[in-house]
Amino acid sequence: MQDQIFNIFGYHRDYWISGKYVGHVRLDQPDRKTFSYAGRICETLQTPVKTNRMTIPAGAVVTHECIPLCGKINGSTLEERISVLADYYNRVPYKNRNKQ
Repeated sequence: MQDQIFNIFGYHRDYWISGKYVGHVRLDQPDRKTFSYAGRICETLQTPVKTNRMTIPAGAVVTHECIPLCGKINGSTLEERISVLADYYNRVPYKNRNKQ
């Protein structure tokens, strides 16, 4: 059983100001344990941050989250990749799995 079903190539830290996406910064390692929306942090920047779109000045109030950059499914053959997906599907809890 594998914990991750995709190869991870890196991470993005996405930035928002007043609910508007303003860019991302590429990271080699994650900067937090919880990813995506659940891991959002709101803070005032102490130093300027240069994103792919713009430079956010120090003192700006931003919201940011860390997103993993996933590649192909783990496994060298089609059968292995299908097995990885099937294993993952059977482990994930679903609300309506037992309802008919």
